[in-house]
Amino acid sequence: MEIVERRILSIDGGGFKGVYPTAFLAFIEDQIGRSVADYFDLIVGSSTGGIVALSLGLGMSAREILEMYEELGPKLFDHHSVLGTFKRITGTEYNPKPLEDILRTRFGDKTLKDSKNRLVITSLDLQTAEPVRFRTPHHPDYACDSKIKAVDVALATTAAPTYLPPHISETGSHLVDGGLWAANPVELGVVEAIGILNWPREHIRALSLGCTDELWEPGKLEDPSHQGMKDWFPRIFGLRTKADSAGALQNASILLRPENVIRIDQVVSQDRFEIDRASDLPELRTLGLDIARENFPHLRRVFFEHPAERYEPLYICQNSPEEVIPSP
Repeated sequence: MEIVERRILSIDGGGFKGVYPTAFLAFIEDQIGRSVADYFDLIVGSSTGGIVALSLGLGMSAREILEMYEELGPKLFDHHSVLGTFKRITGTEYNPKPLEDILRTRFGDKTLKDSKNRLVITSLDLQTAEPVRFRTPHHPDYACDSKIKAVDVALATTAAPTYLPPHISETGSHLVDGGLWAANPVELGVVEAIGILNWPREHIRALSLGCTDELWEPGKLEDPSHQGMKDWFPRIFGLRTKADSAGALQNASILLRPENVIRIDQVVSQDRFEIDRASDLPELRTLGLDIARENFPHLRRVFFEHPAERYEPLYICQNSPEEVIPSP
């Protein structure tokens, strides 16, 4: 019996810092001469990583996704300032229309069924606090997601509280940023591969891409006399995000073994980059290209020796989850 090696690509959330993993992927594409999506059996993404995953699945090159960031940055993040921070206290800082307009131009009316890759994209239902996974029709239990428009999935996964308003789905659900529960979705991808797709874990490899990692310095928090709200409040969100990401990576490594999970990220100083500062693009792009150049020789052997098996949608949703039939 032939052994099929399965490969997962996971892309973190991180707002405009998604330029970093996208530039990384653009360098890889330049080296292999075709889309990186052709080499992965499953792509998972949260928030900005969800947009990258969707774009790859719908046939865009990483270079085209970089161009989308270049176009989007100045239009969406048009007033990164102290005033913007104040606006987030009383409402959302940014109008999502520039994002929606660009997504509609790029994606049109395409749905998850149109993806050439298996995808899992995250969001969160604000009304129920339940995690949401948008899936391509690669399993009969979730085939009806195939009718959801890619634009709606992208707006749902990126609706970061205080920055962008919730995205209201066609069914009336108020959906917010998937990074709230899966900022690093690599564990989610591994669970999908093993638990839903029934792939043997010993034949799975995962490539996890971050959006830069701020250096953590506890500072005064190590001092017993600095344990109050005024000490913790400015730091606790960043610490929780960092710990959640580390936990997801640890769990994925336990499930697949550490040597089968490769993490690409770069530690940077605190506040070097912001999730909503478009002027960071040139430096983020340079960092992504540089780390790709450094790691490509090893990654080629693990992920890019030969393309993955071609994916075709397996199931068709007729009118409801009870009316799912195999794809012809």
